[in-house]
Parts: sequence; C-alpha cells; structure tokens
Amino acid sequence: REHRTGVSPHRTAAPTDPLSATVKFQRSNRDMAESKTSWPELVGQTGDEAVQKIRSERPDCEVMSLPEDSMVTMDFREDRVRVFVNEEGKVARPPMAG
Repeated sequence: REHRTGVSPHRTAAPTDPLSATVKFQRSNRDMAESKTSWPELVGQTGDEAVQKIRSERPDCEVMSLPEDSMVTMDFREDRVRVFVNEEGKVARPPMAG
C-alpha cells in the first residue's frame, strides 16, 4: 500500500528524510563523546609534537599552537584544540578541546 506521498512504506529512508538525519546526528554526538578531549601527557613536549599527536588522535579537530599569553575568544567549540606553548616552544598547560 502506498502513502499519500507515493512512497512505499517498505522502502528505506531517503538521505533527506528527517529521521535519517537525526540518527546520523545522534551517532556523531556519541562518537564525539567517546573521543579524547584533553592531553595532560603533552605538557613539556614541543608544540609541534603536541599538535601532530592531537591531530592524529582527533582528525576532526582544528588544532593550533599559540603563545601561552595569547588572547583568545571564550566561545566553546568541541572541534577546536588550542596548544599553548611557553617561550621555549614547550607545551605550557594541558591542551583541551573547546
């Protein structure tokens, strides 16, 4: 029997189906929740080493190295990791997603 839209109820959902999009969104959030969000073990390593390590573990994130006294925005973004380095180029505090 056909629905009013002419689509059989036995067909799989089209990619534009809102329910299908919701399931994909929920999967994405669950994956992010299981992802690593801080790297205390990187304190003391070079900024470049830390950036490479974080990018390898979280390719979904934008990772940047900044001087430890840099002014930054306070908005929270799960897809961003800032690596603050001291004058010697070493990680000054644990990098964290946000």
